[in-house]
Amino acid sequence: MYKILLAPNVKGISEILVNYDNISEMKQTAEISYAEVIDISKIVDKARFPQAEGISQINKIWRAEGQLFDDWYNEPDTLLVEYLLENLGLTFTSIQKVDPQSGQFVTFKTNE
Repeated sequence: MYKILLAPNVKGISEILVNYDNISEMKQTAEISYAEVIDISKIVDKARFPQAEGISQINKIWRAEGQLFDDWYNEPDTLLVEYLLENLGLTFTSIQKVDPQSGQFVTFKTNE
């Protein structure tokens, strides 16, 4: 499982949680199940709703196939989730993954 912390963006998405991926070399497809975590206070009209706050989570599925799959498959230094972010027009500040020993997220890659 990955947690991707995002740079500020117009969509208000603060992070993406990748639940699983399904990769088929035979079909040349990769599918990611993920959740967009949206900070409500960053997308609401503060003048109309000054007390609006909270987090919303939207589950989605993204699929890479054809040339996009080939690009990822032949570029071992680029994570599949980086292609997802590019496709969504988002930029990450850090990518974290779960440490199997501690069960905690640890920073795996930063974008500095």
